[in-house]
Amino acid sequence: MTIPCGLVRPARTEIRHNVSVSDPISSLTLAGRGESMVDRIEHTLSDAIRRGDLPGGLRLREIPIAERFDCSTTPVREAIRRLAAAGLVVVLPRRGATVSSISVDGIDELYELRFLLEPAMARKAAANAQSRPDLVAQLRDLVELQERQEHDENSDGDRLDATFHATLARLAGNETIADHVANATQRVEAVQARAQKWTPKGLETALHFHAAILDAVVAGEADLAERAMREHLAQAKRGVLAGLGLDAD
Repeated sequence: MTIPCGLVRPARTEIRHNVSVSDPISSLTLAGRGESMVDRIEHTLSDAIRRGDLPGGLRLREIPIAERFDCSTTPVREAIRRLAAAGLVVVLPRRGATVSSISVDGIDELYELRFLLEPAMARKAAANAQSRPDLVAQLRDLVELQERQEHDENSDGDRLDATFHATLARLAGNETIADHVANATQRVEAVQARAQKWTPKGLETALHFHAAILDAVVAGEADLAERAMREHLAQAKRGVLAGLGLDAD
């Protein structure tokens, strides 16, 4: 095309897929741990979801994420698939992936699953405590770490809680239960972060129940361990719902 003298050729419009400055993806820093790019992207996104940095309903578009982390879309796609399997992301046909949103029904379902699995897990852990002193020692270390962070507003309460439950599941010796517990606690972590549950008071409450569960497990008191776990889950659910401003009933 001939441009008349004195006129400037219009600048070619460049289509970019980078996220905007206000998009939370733009502030993410790629995690350093993990053996592969898929692992690193998965950890980065899952941590951000748990912290509440990526809100429910946010679209996770492969190209902007790939550009942010300087990689192809292949590891991004696989990382999103893993997050979907963990329940942190929802993938819908023709709509792509979005961060899972919070609902009362969703919270009820998560805690219904935990109530089915974890009291029985605590009972079995009490029966196995004598044969796995290594895992009992890990549980003690976690409770001691929670004690040191009890009044710290910057405590890593959600991670400590999840690790405690995962370690207890390993002590129970059932890998299937351990996998389900890890999945459920991972999803609850995201809810807890958005509910801002891990205030010093929230950590203090979790510590109280973790210490009670640990004492029962070490003593081999299966009934007491099961009851303490049920009370812990009931209190945790009430805390999450209250933090979200929802009715526990």
